[in-house]
Amino acid sequence: MNSRVIGIGLVVIIAAVAIGAVLATRKPEPSGQLPPAAIPPQSSNQHAGIIATTTSGQHSYTNTLYGFQFTYPGGWRVGENSLNFVQLYNFPLSTAAYDAKGFAKNQNKVEAAVADSVSTAPSSGAPDYVPISLQRTQITVANEIATRTDTEFAGGLKIRTYLLPIGPTPNKSLSISIYGDSANFGVLDEIVRSITWVK
Repeated sequence: MNSRVIGIGLVVIIAAVAIGAVLATRKPEPSGQLPPAAIPPQSSNQHAGIIATTTSGQHSYTNTLYGFQFTYPGGWRVGENSLNFVQLYNFPLSTAAYDAKGFAKNQNKVEAAVADSVSTAPSSGAPDYVPISLQRTQITVANEIATRTDTEFAGGLKIRTYLLPIGPTPNKSLSISIYGDSANFGVLDEIVRSITWVK
């Protein structure tokens, strides 16, 4: 009788293991529901901007801490992306070729920064970076009065900068600039026109 109980016990254990293996490897039946969206890995910086691709092939940048969003062209790459700063490039950084003005033809960099107050006249002590021309224009962006500044420096570098108060975040401003080939400065104009408040 003991051998019979042991034999039945072994059969039950083997059957349980086999059934468990079949159930573990079986694909679930479709339920008619879509699978949950893939969640990108969390950045080590919890307030880094969220980068997504729109249905039109453009990319969007969303800063949930300060409550703004903008789109930028497909093909542009994200450089630094932190709490209050993001860089975008229209060229691979590994192939950057700088000329006397800082960037090769068709190469541009966009930087967006959040601050308590930002100067609209970038400058440094270097002789090539002394502004020789400065043109300011007031415009409305996302229902806020903004300033657009076009600056040309002694070394030939040109920069276009927009400075606007961040609507939903009191006492904060967004400074967004483009550097490099001035023939592409219209890209920044398009980015700025796409700004919306998300808070």
